[in-house]
Amino acid sequence: MRRESGLFRGRLRKTVAGLCLLLAVTLICFKTQPLPDTTAFLLLLSVLTIASFGDMPVAILLSLAADLSYLWFLPPNDSFAIDGFSSSIALAAFLATAIIGSQLSIRAQRRAREAEDRNHEMERIHSLGRALLAHDTLSATGEAAVWQIVAALEAGGAALYNAQLQRTHRAGTIGEIDTKLQDAFRTGQPWAGGSPRISVYPLTSGERRIGALAIQSEDLSETAAQLTISLIAVALERAAATEKAVEASAVSRNQELRRAMVEAFAHNLKTPLTSIKACTSALLCRSGGHDETRELITVVDEETDRLIRLIGDSLELVRVGDRVTPAREIIPVMQPIQAALADLKRSLEGRVVRTELPDHPPSVAADPHLIQIVMTQLLDNALKYSPPDSPVEIEVRTQGLLAAIAVRNEGAIIDEDER
Repeated sequence: MRRESGLFRGRLRKTVAGLCLLLAVTLICFKTQPLPDTTAFLLLLSVLTIASFGDMPVAILLSLAADLSYLWFLPPNDSFAIDGFSSSIALAAFLATAIIGSQLSIRAQRRAREAEDRNHEMERIHSLGRALLAHDTLSATGEAAVWQIVAALEAGGAALYNAQLQRTHRAGTIGEIDTKLQDAFRTGQPWAGGSPRISVYPLTSGERRIGALAIQSEDLSETAAQLTISLIAVALERAAATEKAVEASAVSRNQELRRAMVEAFAHNLKTPLTSIKACTSALLCRSGGHDETRELITVVDEETDRLIRLIGDSLELVRVGDRVTPAREIIPVMQPIQAALADLKRSLEGRVVRTELPDHPPSVAADPHLIQIVMTQLLDNALKYSPPDSPVEIEVRTQGLLAAIAVRNEGAIIDEDER
């Protein structure tokens, strides 16, 4: 209703302005009494000027008014009578001038508006691209994309489904669109409909689909929509690549830091442990019998050996972090188990350890030292996180060409999200 009222007022203003122009030209011709051809030419110029308004109903109405004005100057003088063929030609000429001039003006104005709209769209898309490049994570890029579509493209709403994050970002007044987004992502086919109009497009990177985008807008051109899709797809791929690069850099730094810390820690421990080992070995050589002092020194000596082995194991784990290929050897499957039990001899005092073995324990291809570290860690955890009077079970079973070792205790069950 408001739009119709504004259109009526605009046409009324154009009509009044045109009538004023025709009245001025008519009065000038009435005062100066030029030749009829000059009068016709001046009135035709007035009609063309009116036609430049780009409103055909106004132009036709005022061309009739110009024709009446011209008839005043044709014989019979001082009357509006249509007399003869020349008057009819004049009427047709004014009407044709009004229609053709209006059409040309409307076409020129339409092209000017389209060019202006395209320039405006390109400016908005350029603004959207600048905003997207300011973010380096998938989540931030997706969130910025939908809000920038609403702000920069003046859309009613937007929704972006990010397949990698399995998440939909929303902005504006767009309604429930998840089903259409999922369909566009799955099938790769766009969709449009609804009121206000919503367009859904798949987002692709090369041959791979990475998500889907929904835009709620009545006046966004297809060219602008395709440019927007391309910009967002590039921005999401850039954010994903940046995240991977940052993650890889962080992992690399963590590995270097871990190696440096372990090596420094091992180096700092080796010196005092070497001294302790030398002292306990000397004391054991000097002490005789089986008195309490010798037993205590023996405990210190054995625990020193254990600490030295733990330091060596830590360095081995650092090597594994560097992806060093394990040394494969054919060993009995019981060898790492027995070695782990020997390492944990003190911890096993008073604990029941049950073993279930096949009739013919197999041999396996493995790194003896690394497998021993694994078994020691498993048994140590089983002892630490179970009641002191509960048993620990070790089961060896064969699975085709493989051997499986299971360690069980009666401790609390690990929470699902911590496994």
